[in-house]
Amino acid sequence: VLNNLALAYQAQKDPRALATAERAMKLAPTNAGVIDTVGWMLAQQGDLQRAIAEYTKEIELHANSYKAAFNLGRVYERVGDRRGQVESFRKAIDMNPSFAEGHLFLAKAYLDQEQQLDEAVRLARKGLELAPASEYAPLGHYVIADVLSRQGRRTEAEVEAARGRALEHRARP
Repeated sequence: VLNNLALAYQAQKDPRALATAERAMKLAPTNAGVIDTVGWMLAQQGDLQRAIAEYTKEIELHANSYKAAFNLGRVYERVGDRRGQVESFRKAIDMNPSFAEGHLFLAKAYLDQEQQLDEAVRLARKGLELAPASEYAPLGHYVIADVLSRQGRRTEAEVEAARGRALEHRARP
């Protein structure tokens, strides 16, 4: 109940949100949902080191916490820890091979680091295959377009980028 109350407070931008989530964690210190809420709220407030600690704890306590691994990768991205970012996204995919966002964000991480570009394309295509209309699907098309452009395949890159833009336009009201 406290976790749900914390989420409701967060939605209303009520300053009691984090304190309420932390109270929930004192009552249920191993509950994955509660730990995830605290980690997410800490990340939202910019307390990234504590968010990393909470997501790491969740992964250690719950072997299949692929969303915690994904969220940890997102936090590592914000602090500039590229190795941690890649490892966390890879772990999310290992925990749940059907998790499209994990594939898409790992593809982008490889692209951003200008390494394993063929693997970035493979991962982007897999993410798109798993969730072709997800909110993150445009990212997959843009990763592929960027790699194709770097390879001098401009026409193919333009087609792929247009697919991404079309998905973005469909997602907007």
